[in-house]
Amino acid sequence: LYSKEQILEGYLNTVPFGENAFGVEAASRRFFNQSASNLEVHQAALLVGILKATSWYNPVRHPERAKERRDVVLGQMQKYGYLTAEELADARAQPLDMDYQKLNPHDGLAPYFRDQVAKQLKEILAELSKEDGSPYHLYTDGLRIHTTLDSRLQTIAEEAVDQNAIKLQRAFVDAWGREDPLANAEALVERLAKQSPHYRMYKAQGYEESAIDSLMQVKEQQEVYAAGRLQVLDLSPIDSIKFYLKRLHTGFVAIDPHDGAVKVWVGGVNHRFMPYDRVGMHMKRQAGSTFKPIVYAAALEAGISPCEYIQAEQVSYNDKDGAWQPGNSDGEYEGKYSMEGALANSVNTVSVKVLERTGIRPTVELAHSLGIEKEIPEVPSIALGTPQVSPLEMATVYCAFANGGQRVEPYYIRRVEDAEGRVLWEYEPERSVPVIREATADMILHMMKTVANEGTARSLRSVYGLNNELAGKTGTTQSNADGWFMGVMPGLVTATWVGADYPIVHFRTTAEGQGARSALPVFARFVQGINRDSALQRSYSGRLRSPSDETLRNLDCDMFKDDTGFWEWLFGKKKKEEDPESRDFGEESEEEEKPGLFKRIFGGKKKKNG
Repeated sequence: LYSKEQILEGYLNTVPFGENAFGVEAASRRFFNQSASNLEVHQAALLVGILKATSWYNPVRHPERAKERRDVVLGQMQKYGYLTAEELADARAQPLDMDYQKLNPHDGLAPYFRDQVAKQLKEILAELSKEDGSPYHLYTDGLRIHTTLDSRLQTIAEEAVDQNAIKLQRAFVDAWGREDPLANAEALVERLAKQSPHYRMYKAQGYEESAIDSLMQVKEQQEVYAAGRLQVLDLSPIDSIKFYLKRLHTGFVAIDPHDGAVKVWVGGVNHRFMPYDRVGMHMKRQAGSTFKPIVYAAALEAGISPCEYIQAEQVSYNDKDGAWQPGNSDGEYEGKYSMEGALANSVNTVSVKVLERTGIRPTVELAHSLGIEKEIPEVPSIALGTPQVSPLEMATVYCAFANGGQRVEPYYIRRVEDAEGRVLWEYEPERSVPVIREATADMILHMMKTVANEGTARSLRSVYGLNNELAGKTGTTQSNADGWFMGVMPGLVTATWVGADYPIVHFRTTAEGQGARSALPVFARFVQGINRDSALQRSYSGRLRSPSDETLRNLDCDMFKDDTGFWEWLFGKKKKEEDPESRDFGEESEEEEKPGLFKRIFGGKKKKNG
């Protein structure tokens, strides 16, 4: 059925050359850093010689054996007329002449993304078979995988994550100073120690607990990743656990909001030492204030006016877990806000009151419709972002705000082809589903532009000098355990998360740990990198969606109204009681009088952001 040439071609394109290099092209790039078509005769003979015993004749580990075997191959070539005696002598005189490229799953661009692609490919290939009925092999069948990733954007994002991670880790260490961020994590350290390979090995060998405790304290040299580079430190198994518990991690993803194509996926700061992905659906961390746009979107969908002013006054609520009193990070509770003002300044007390007006159940249902798949507890604190989410889920949610209310499904493999270029599988985009009204999405996006221009993300302008049209939302969770920034620019929606592996390890103060300080800089550096590339800058400059004239009229109100009277301003309000009056969540309360026509026309000055 096949000629010798065809058999040889099929063999050389699939046979393993050792070190997980399948096929002559992969082997050529591994050992000589160039295509097989560019090899010299002595280099090609070396590769052929390896095939007799890939480990025994490995030219890196056993160069002398490999050279001897190469010379045997060259001799055979001369014997059968492929080389002259002079050419044989010249080829045998050449050194191995290698440019060895040590490749492994951790090297190269987008290693976390490649993990995700490999997982889905295994599912795809399980449903396919060759003409003879045999299954496809991911690594030996010469398959061509076309993904959605943009290598230029990915490179910029990885650099932004790396730069921020180094700076942030130093800030984390400096903030704690001589204090130990693991002071309250003894139980966690003990649990992780008992799950470690060292402990299990000692346990299997029959050591008593006291002996194991001693062995777990024995130091040895370990290669670790710290401060953006590899270091060798003297660490015991316990030291190693504590070392990595204090490492900060980053997840960053960018999606095209129009079709869901994943353009960037950075699952962490170092795949070799920290391979756990911090982007995908398995990730579970509190969303913080990045959840608030969902709360406001639910309110708008329920018919609540974006210009209905809501008091920032602190209120205590009774729910199934007892009394709960949300507070504002700046400790300010004066005045009243429109939705835009409350979102721009991330006013917690207003967000909870908006949720109370809308209802928890409709808000939870909308969150699921927008793209959050994980369970959301029906409690008032979701207004402040207590639901557990992944960056991929949050990016999916914000795509609907950026594209006029349509939900898109993230995807990252476009098609799979065989070695001949025949399409074996192709992604079929799911039909976009409208989940919120276009006007609602445009109002939320408009409010998030204000967040970037005047609110908690204004450092995008003042510190990073970005003139691009941008929208976004910062987020910080309890005890500064998680920092978030959701960024929207023309053609891209991004999600950035920063934190340690366990919430018990966190920044000491909000000054360093807030999302505007920990996560926002990744997005800012990402945009700066795009701006430095003229081709990318042209692709992602443009303008974000703008609300219709009617929608803009509905948003035409001041963000803040100061309700403090002159004498109260002069002498101050009476001190509040120690235990403010509480009410059941959702209980009707006496509403303030809505602004009259005169006030609606002239309003008050916007609150200056401190």
